[in-house]
Amino acid sequence: MRCTRVLSAFVALVAFVGAASAAGIEWQPSFDDVLARAKAEKKVVFIAVNMDRERANDRLVADHYKDATLVKLASHTLNLFCSRFDHASGEKPCPRAGSVACSAHMAVEKAVRAKILKPADGGDVVSPQHVFLDPDGKVILSVQYEISKAELEWCFVTALRRVDPAFVWTLSGGARAPRRLVMDGVVSGEAMEQAPTKQEVEQILERLKRGEPAREMREEILRLFKSDDPRAKEYVGNLLSSKAANRENWITILVHELGRSSPQDWSELAVRFLEDARIEVRAEAAVALEQLADPKSLADVTKAFKREKEDSVKRELLRAIASTGRADKKTAATLTEQFTKAKDEATRCAALIGAAALEDAKAARALLEPALANDLAAFRSAAACALAIRRDREAHEAMLDAAALKEPDPSTKSTLEAALKVLRGGDVAKIDETANTLCGSTIVRDRK
Repeated sequence: MRCTRVLSAFVALVAFVGAASAAGIEWQPSFDDVLARAKAEKKVVFIAVNMDRERANDRLVADHYKDATLVKLASHTLNLFCSRFDHASGEKPCPRAGSVACSAHMAVEKAVRAKILKPADGGDVVSPQHVFLDPDGKVILSVQYEISKAELEWCFVTALRRVDPAFVWTLSGGARAPRRLVMDGVVSGEAMEQAPTKQEVEQILERLKRGEPAREMREEILRLFKSDDPRAKEYVGNLLSSKAANRENWITILVHELGRSSPQDWSELAVRFLEDARIEVRAEAAVALEQLADPKSLADVTKAFKREKEDSVKRELLRAIASTGRADKKTAATLTEQFTKAKDEATRCAALIGAAALEDAKAARALLEPALANDLAAFRSAAACALAIRRDREAHEAMLDAAALKEPDPSTKSTLEAALKVLRGGDVAKIDETANTLCGSTIVRDRK
């Protein structure tokens, strides 16, 4: 009888967990009530800013907010879903947000935009965006644009431990700080680069079809690179292949723009240029693929790396392998081999900087921690930059702090101190220029 009761209880528990996971995060209907509860119960507030008809936002709703790990973490926080779109749910749960009515998530969006976010002059805010508040309503951290589930897990745990240092959670192997992380604040809406709407795409393409010179529409064309509209992708693909773009020396600008602002699945357009005869174009293609970080392009990048003869391009490709192969078990071995066997210092530094992208924290530590004590100052600096980019403060703050205190070289000491500032919540862009210099790269990584 007892066994039967235990089995029944277990089945019920499994059913409950499965139902909770399927239902997704439980959203609350009132901004003011949540802030009052957070203060009284000493809880973290999680805010998801969302919009309709945009692929990154749609993926978050369909996948992330129903993920079992994230749902479990969100059970420790009070959660608000923000959207200014009406999905005609009346007083029933919204088909997009789940547990609240459309009137509620629209009211929450209005309050969050007024009291937490920093809208542009026209009132627009970055979306998607995730914000975590402490029990007093102050921003702990925020991340704009799309984010992986592992990165969102890291954000939850970091915010929860800010309020309760004893919060117990074992991070998954791929959990790491997002590139666009902002500690103790939110990004200004003025800084966002809005993708054109479908109507704006139509208008731009219609003007081009009528024969308006492309050179006079350069800014409008660059806006197309941000769109997830198939028509924009088709136009850009044709433009990249055109004689005009090559003749007028647009091509490096256009390939760079792919990496800076295009959807991840546009990586196939950048892959075309890995075999270009021009060194500078191959280098831009490699950096574009590094920034797009599309796992589907790993095979192409690896092949290009193996056949490439120019060292400057090879270094860019090595960092692209690290980014596109961040979840591939072979990548850490490739980086380790290059750090160990490459003849030039810059390539070895590129291998260390590449390790910042690895999802396997153990593999990253195995390469970076010994390098932090290497006899060559350049490798100590590169390791410090990579550790800063990884943002694993709990694992590396004490180590970096100790290394900075005993560092004999003034320039390297300055790099270690800058890395510590990033690790403690500073702007990761502050370390990018140093990382590029160490790798012998002049191409800016400026993906928003």
